[in-house]
Amino acid sequence: MNQDTPRERLTVTVGENAAASDEIADAIRALSDSRGIESANVQGSELLVVYDPFVISEEGVGERLRHAGITPATQNTGKRSAWRRFIDRLASENKSSLGGKPLDCCDLNKSNRPQ
Repeated sequence: MNQDTPRERLTVTVGENAAASDEIADAIRALSDSRGIESANVQGSELLVVYDPFVISEEGVGERLRHAGITPATQNTGKRSAWRRFIDRLASENKSSLGGKPLDCCDLNKSNRPQ
């Protein structure tokens, strides 16, 4: 992976004896074979996955873990990239301006039309 590529870190709690677990070893192999995953390592009771968010999403990493038989609670420990913060901000603004409804061309300027 290119050094300039932004990376995200995902930490998954997997249990105290995770390093010795065959299930975890299978999950690490599956993740290592996935495009966009830079590394997957067990550190204590946690599985640390470093990935490229432009190639695979956090949900994609979680889906691969579930496919390997692991369904733990997750927490993202990496800083949100500037792009991700921008997208989150856009989503928040859209939700507040559209009221949680999808954009509909029939509703645009409805209040400005003569009755």
